[in-house]
Amino acid sequence: MLIYGAGYLGLYFCDLLLANGVCPVAFLDRNRTLYGSTWEGVKVLSPSAGVKEYCDELVVVAHMDYQCVYPVIKSELLSMGYRHVCHIYEYAAEDTQQNIFAQQRMLIRLKNCLSVEHCEQAHGIAENLADEESRLVYMSIIDILARGLYTGRVSAHPLSEQYMAFDLYRPLQHEVIVDVGAGPKAEFMQEALQENWQFKRYYYFEPAGNIRGASVRYANDARVEFVDKAVGQACGKAYLRNYRDMNALLFRLPFNQSKNWLEVSIVSLDAYSFTDTPTFVKVDTEGWEKNVLCGGMTLLQHARPVLACAIYHYGSDFVEIPATLIAMLPNYSFYVRSYTNWSETIFYAVPDERRIQ
Repeated sequence: MLIYGAGYLGLYFCDLLLANGVCPVAFLDRNRTLYGSTWEGVKVLSPSAGVKEYCDELVVVAHMDYQCVYPVIKSELLSMGYRHVCHIYEYAAEDTQQNIFAQQRMLIRLKNCLSVEHCEQAHGIAENLADEESRLVYMSIIDILARGLYTGRVSAHPLSEQYMAFDLYRPLQHEVIVDVGAGPKAEFMQEALQENWQFKRYYYFEPAGNIRGASVRYANDARVEFVDKAVGQACGKAYLRNYRDMNALLFRLPFNQSKNWLEVSIVSLDAYSFTDTPTFVKVDTEGWEKNVLCGGMTLLQHARPVLACAIYHYGSDFVEIPATLIAMLPNYSFYVRSYTNWSETIFYAVPDERRIQ
């Protein structure tokens, strides 16, 4: 097998395969800077170099856009001489691949990712959502997941608007932002500044690598507090799987002997010493969200910030995270917005005093 795409999805897919005894032959990628590099011993080749030796190997395209980007990639690969090309969703949907994706930390295999109980519970959650768009988008996603329908589509907003749903809540002129899973490139901070969202304080939680070096633009900004720790249910340790600084995953224990692990400290939001009371909390931690929320519920209940939380990494997150927040946050309104089909879906909890009527 060849994996087309040596980005985060491709590297993570390689990890899943290796954990199940399947060793890919190589990665294919058009990024010349990656040629000659390896991930867990699997080399990166150009598509033109790979076809000379591996034209009969199955090529699995690791790109999230099935509808638009994948057909172009597939056409190019077939025209180059590769004979067998499929999308990662198609590969994952095969019953024979169920074990490979059993512990997936992003929704690649949709089949059986929701239980019957979760589907039933979802109807009650939809009734607690505050607007018609939320109800329609949410139930459309539940239907897609319940049916394993990776070709399904839902209404989505531009990705640049993610977390900043200013049609739902009023931004404050002196916002105190808590960014959990900020990312080494500070994407959300940059988008917020472009939207002229003025903040008094910005708590930047990111344990992956040298966050000050990756965010040099803000290194001397006195308003920004860099915290190179993971956020979880309680203080302690976890292990970070760093995917070439494109993304990272937290685990309680390493799942292999690779060098691509970093032991990191965990702090809970409830235990952290905030000098200013948070007014906005963003949580997007690649499947670690429930740990963050469990360790921050007291803060959420007392400070009553706007909360924007990712719910798209596990199928169960679409039900369990909203159910918990609806039960634990009285006098809040709840919304769902999608930014790339079912992936990049955000659950918003807005205190009534900041809700746009």
